[in-house]
Amino acid sequence: METYTQRQKSDALEKRCLQFATHIREFVRSFSDYSINFDDRDQIRRSSASIGANYIEAREAVSKPDFLFRIKTCRKEAKETAYWIELLFSQKPYCQTLSCIHLKKEIQELISIFTAIAKTTEEKYIATNRKS
Repeated sequence: METYTQRQKSDALEKRCLQFATHIREFVRSFSDYSINFDDRDQIRRSSASIGANYIEAREAVSKPDFLFRIKTCRKEAKETAYWIELLFSQKPYCQTLSCIHLKKEIQELISIFTAIAKTTEEKYIATNRKS
Protein backbone atom coordinates (compact mmCIF):
# COMPACT_ATOMS: atom_id res chain seq x y z
CA MET A 1 0.00 0.00 0.00
CA GLU A 2 1.34 3.41 -0.97
CA THR A 3 1.48 6.06 1.71
CA TYR A 4 1.36 9.74 0.95
CA THR A 5 3.16 12.50 2.73
CA GLN A 6 1.23 15.54 3.91
CA ARG A 7 2.87 17.56 1.13
CA GLN A 8 1.74 15.05 -1.51
CA LYS A 9 -1.81 15.16 -0.16
CA SER A 10 -1.76 18.96 -0.17
CA ASP A 11 -0.36 19.05 -3.70
CA ALA A 12 -3.06 16.61 -4.83
CA LEU A 13 -5.82 18.72 -3.27
CA GLU A 14 -4.45 21.89 -4.86
CA LYS A 15 -4.40 20.14 -8.25
CA ARG A 16 -7.93 18.82 -7.68
CA CYS A 17 -9.17 22.36 -6.98
CA LEU A 18 -7.53 23.59 -10.18
CA GLN A 19 -9.05 20.76 -12.22
CA PHE A 20 -12.48 21.49 -10.78
CA ALA A 21 -12.25 25.19 -11.70
CA THR A 22 -11.12 24.19 -15.19
CA HIS A 23 -14.07 21.82 -15.58
CA ILE A 24 -16.46 24.56 -14.45
CA ARG A 25 -15.02 26.88 -17.11
CA GLU A 26 -15.45 24.21 -19.77
CA PHE A 27 -19.01 23.66 -18.61
CA VAL A 28 -20.04 27.33 -18.76
CA ARG A 29 -18.34 27.75 -22.15
CA SER A 30 -20.63 25.02 -23.46
CA PHE A 31 -23.63 27.36 -23.10
CA SER A 32 -24.59 29.57 -25.99
CA ASP A 33 -24.10 33.26 -25.25
CA TYR A 34 -27.77 33.90 -24.50
CA SER A 35 -28.82 30.59 -23.01
CA ILE A 36 -27.79 31.55 -19.49
CA ASN A 37 -27.40 34.77 -17.56
CA PHE A 38 -23.89 36.27 -17.86
CA ASP A 39 -23.82 37.21 -14.17
CA ASP A 40 -24.56 33.61 -13.16
CA ARG A 41 -21.76 32.31 -15.39
CA ASP A 42 -19.36 34.91 -14.02
CA GLN A 43 -20.26 34.11 -10.42
CA ILE A 44 -19.68 30.36 -10.76
CA ARG A 45 -16.38 30.92 -12.58
CA ARG A 46 -15.16 33.24 -9.83
CA SER A 47 -16.27 31.16 -6.86
CA SER A 48 -14.90 27.92 -8.33
CA ALA A 49 -11.49 29.51 -8.92
CA SER A 50 -11.53 31.07 -5.47
CA ILE A 51 -11.55 27.65 -3.83
CA GLY A 52 -8.09 26.77 -5.12
CA ALA A 53 -6.73 30.29 -4.76
CA ASN A 54 -7.70 30.31 -1.10
CA TYR A 55 -6.22 26.85 -0.63
CA ILE A 56 -2.89 28.15 -1.94
CA GLU A 57 -3.17 30.96 0.62
CA ALA A 58 -3.93 28.41 3.35
CA ARG A 59 -0.83 26.43 2.49
CA GLU A 60 1.20 29.61 2.97
CA ALA A 61 -0.51 30.58 6.23
CA VAL A 62 1.63 32.23 8.88
CA SER A 63 -0.14 30.64 11.86
CA LYS A 64 -2.69 27.97 12.77
CA PRO A 65 -5.49 30.55 13.15
CA ASP A 66 -4.58 31.99 9.74
CA PHE A 67 -4.62 28.49 8.21
CA LEU A 68 -7.98 27.71 9.80
CA PHE A 69 -9.48 30.98 8.57
CA ARG A 70 -8.33 30.30 5.02
CA ILE A 71 -9.53 26.69 5.05
CA LYS A 72 -12.93 27.89 6.22
CA THR A 73 -12.85 30.40 3.36
CA CYS A 74 -12.18 27.50 0.95
CA ARG A 75 -15.23 25.72 2.37
CA LYS A 76 -17.32 28.90 2.11
CA GLU A 77 -16.34 29.36 -1.55
CA ALA A 78 -17.06 25.69 -2.26
CA LYS A 79 -20.51 26.05 -0.73
CA GLU A 80 -21.12 29.16 -2.81
CA THR A 81 -20.05 27.25 -5.93
CA ALA A 82 -22.48 24.45 -5.01
CA TYR A 83 -25.22 27.07 -4.80
CA TRP A 84 -24.40 28.41 -8.28
CA ILE A 85 -24.21 24.89 -9.68
CA GLU A 86 -27.70 24.16 -8.38
CA LEU A 87 -28.99 27.46 -9.77
CA LEU A 88 -27.47 26.91 -13.21
CA PHE A 89 -28.50 23.28 -13.36
CA SER A 90 -32.08 24.15 -12.51
CA GLN A 91 -32.14 26.39 -15.60
CA LYS A 92 -30.86 23.70 -17.95
CA PRO A 93 -32.74 20.42 -18.31
CA TYR A 94 -29.77 18.75 -20.04
CA CYS A 95 -27.75 19.09 -16.85
CA GLN A 96 -28.46 15.50 -15.96
CA THR A 97 -25.55 14.39 -18.14
CA LEU A 98 -22.67 12.50 -16.55
CA SER A 99 -20.34 15.52 -16.72
CA CYS A 100 -22.87 17.69 -14.88
CA ILE A 101 -23.50 15.03 -12.28
CA HIS A 102 -19.73 14.72 -11.83
CA LEU A 103 -19.45 18.47 -11.11
CA LYS A 104 -22.14 18.20 -8.44
CA LYS A 105 -20.44 15.19 -6.88
CA GLU A 106 -17.02 16.82 -6.97
CA ILE A 107 -18.13 20.04 -5.27
CA GLN A 108 -19.78 18.03 -2.49
CA GLU A 109 -16.55 16.07 -2.01
CA LEU A 110 -14.51 19.29 -1.87
CA ILE A 111 -16.90 20.71 0.74
CA SER A 112 -16.47 17.52 2.79
CA ILE A 113 -12.68 17.65 2.50
CA PHE A 114 -12.46 21.28 3.63
CA THR A 115 -14.95 20.62 6.43
CA ALA A 116 -12.81 17.72 7.68
CA ILE A 117 -9.60 19.77 7.47
CA ALA A 118 -11.23 22.64 9.37
CA LYS A 119 -12.61 20.32 12.06
CA THR A 120 -9.29 18.51 12.57
CA THR A 121 -7.30 21.75 12.62
CA GLU A 122 -9.70 23.36 15.06
CA GLU A 123 -9.61 20.35 17.38
CA LYS A 124 -5.80 20.25 17.34
CA TYR A 125 -5.57 24.00 17.89
CA ILE A 126 -7.96 23.90 20.85
CA ALA A 127 -6.13 20.90 22.36
CA THR A 128 -2.77 22.64 21.98
CA ASN A 129 -4.02 25.85 23.58
CA ARG A 130 -5.48 23.95 26.54
CA LYS A 131 -2.05 22.52 27.32
CA SER A 132 -0.46 25.97 27.35
